Amino acid sequence: MIDRTKLETLLGGDEKMVLRFLDIFKTQTPEQLVQLKDSINNKNWDQVSITAHSIKNQCKYLGLDEIASQASNIEQLAEEKKQLDLLSGLVIQLEEQLTEIMANSI
Repeated sequence: MIDRTKLETLLGGDEKMVLRFLDIFKTQTPEQLVQLKDSINNKNWDQVSITAHSIKNQCKYLGLDEIASQASNIEQLAEEKKQLDLLSGLVIQLEEQLTEIMANSI
């Protein structure tokens, strides 16, 4: 569940900015998930790490700490080029959780 209070605090209580951030999150996240999957398929580990890092930070701003932790795990595995066979499954889990959040919270 999104923690709007955390986001409002980070954005100085500016409701317009909160709504803008949520709109950008809802628009960009599906695109980022596609990019994440494409980067894994292309074995572009640097791009996997960069995209997962971006998703992680967005989730932190929304108080989605568990999902941010999962994105961080993806980021770290890609950076270290370890257990790369796990990445596709981790991204599927991430996608399922983010899709549910966006459908029910935004």
